[in-house]
Amino acid sequence: MTSTSKLDKALWTNITRLKLLTKLDAPVKFIFERSPFDDEQDEECPTVRDEYLIIGKILPESDIFKQGAFQIEMKLIPTYPIQPPEVRFITPIYHPNIAEDGKFCYQLLNNASKWKEGTTLVEVVKTIVKHVDNPDADYAANYGKEYMENRPEFNRKALEMVKKHALPRNAFRILLFVYQQNRHTFLFLAILASTEKQMATVQLNKELYNNITRLKLLNATNSDPKFVLEKSPFDEDNVEAAASANTKEIFITGRIFPESEIFREGAFQIEMKVTPSFPFDPPEVRFLTKIYHPNVAEDGKFCHELLKKHAKWTNKASLVDVVKAVVQHIDKPDIDYSLSLQLGREYMENRPEFNRKALEYVKKHALPRS
Repeated sequence: MTSTSKLDKALWTNITRLKLLTKLDAPVKFIFERSPFDDEQDEECPTVRDEYLIIGKILPESDIFKQGAFQIEMKLIPTYPIQPPEVRFITPIYHPNIAEDGKFCYQLLNNASKWKEGTTLVEVVKTIVKHVDNPDADYAANYGKEYMENRPEFNRKALEMVKKHALPRNAFRILLFVYQQNRHTFLFLAILASTEKQMATVQLNKELYNNITRLKLLNATNSDPKFVLEKSPFDEDNVEAAASANTKEIFITGRIFPESEIFREGAFQIEMKVTPSFPFDPPEVRFLTKIYHPNVAEDGKFCHELLKKHAKWTNKASLVDVVKAVVQHIDKPDIDYSLSLQLGREYMENRPEFNRKALEYVKKHALPRS
């Protein structure tokens, strides 16, 4: 293939598909680490090169090789996809289909008659994992005879190499993805992990990034409700904090602007605490600004049925829905979820006195709306 633009398009499509192999339901696991687009400002137009390198980790599943992860390199030349990539193991491995220099030997990549132009890099990765788990003696570069005639000795040596050289499967790599949308750059911190539990963190980050992007839109003058995002895990100047928060709790801070007669006199800072089980479990909401309200406890905790796991909450609910519920029930208190019996009774039986105290709190503690 002579057209660089066609090569770029094929590469971009293939790399996008490779990144999907971090999903929990992926047929094989591949932790993507480096591509030709990483060093380019314009991801769709990489510099013309004699070769293109893609690096990542595979996670085999056979008894011996599932003990570790293995870094591989796929080298593509400008004639790709007409000609196959070369695959080399960067992590040393004792295997019949892998030469001492790490070159992977298999008919798909070594036999021109087997390679087809439509073969994807995902299929290449599948082939590699399959034949690491199930060696093909017909394409043995090393140790083929031992594998066929003395399997116990082969297994002993292979396991020894795994323990000595393989990468830990529970290690994670912090990658900073740069998303470009409408000429604005958003930073998305993802934890790419080799265990299913850690891979779930990627999904959490994706959900959070999408939710926070929607929250930012509530800053528009005509938004209903209005919410000013002040702090999130994806702040451009707080990348390290995001990394440290991913495995425990994540905090999102911002201001709401109620519209009822009393509470529209000020703005109120709230904090949403999200756990790794989000969106399957609701966030916890706490008022940082003091407020006199039946649905807000003295420590600031906000109570509403939407935030009860076994009541109204579903994994389809968004943080925008949470903000809407908070504002709605600040403006219209829900006595069924009152956190103070005294406040709830006062609101129901002596509204003028409740209003007086609530307004006093607003004047004393609320933030300016402008």
